[in-house]
Amino acid sequence: MPDYLPMPTLRHDELAMLRRDVVAANLHVQRRPLDYEVRRVGELMRQLGRLWHQGESASVAQRERMRGLMRSVRSRVGDEPLIRLRAVQTQLFLLALNTWQTTGVESEDAIELGGDFLSKARQYGWLKGPVDCTKPSGATSSRCVLHLDQDERAALFLNRWTDLASGSGNEQLRLGSAWTLVALRARLKQPLSRLGVEDLRLVDRMALVDPSYPGALAKGLLFVRLGERQRAIEAFRAQLQAHPNGPFALRARNHLVYALEKMNGDGI
Repeated sequence: MPDYLPMPTLRHDELAMLRRDVVAANLHVQRRPLDYEVRRVGELMRQLGRLWHQGESASVAQRERMRGLMRSVRSRVGDEPLIRLRAVQTQLFLLALNTWQTTGVESEDAIELGGDFLSKARQYGWLKGPVDCTKPSGATSSRCVLHLDQDERAALFLNRWTDLASGSGNEQLRLGSAWTLVALRARLKQPLSRLGVEDLRLVDRMALVDPSYPGALAKGLLFVRLGERQRAIEAFRAQLQAHPNGPFALRARNHLVYALEKMNGDGI
């Protein structure tokens, strides 16, 4: 029984450059604090985060308020101050997560910047440790381990932050494809048994961002887990037809044999 999904191939030099950009933006803010108007954007981000932490969702009006503020501030100060704000809040979020993992206590930054992040982490199976790590009421043990590396944590935050601002029409605020890939990698790292048919969209997004990603193989693995024998067979055959001698060919053949010999028409 397959128990994995293929992970994307990431260029370490590109990620290193993106990390340096975040660090450089933080250093710039330390030398020259952000203007009041830019800090207003950061404060509204925090208000929305606290709302999500309480289990509520942001309304269309609240999201449009954020995007309207982004448009207004950008017209006056340009792109760079907002990019620096995003970098600063990313760094604060990472520090807050490290503190939570050490102490088991969610700080104001963890609540306001993280929003429902830890709740999602439980849902996706990213938290490991004592039983209370996976309780919806909240993890209280300092022995809870978040199985996401620093790049994945940053990418998830950066993508959410940027999605909130995406209605501003500002291409400069959009992230490089590497950060998108890292965020998708984090989503694919959840236990395969937790994934369902709706997660096929994740595979489509991954293949769209990274054409080298073995999307047909990944779909076949999901179909095996879902007990859909014929669709699994078709997906593995599609992978082999497209890349008969590629790096995933042996795996695709083995999984095809599994689907043909170990699965029946009604499932596993």
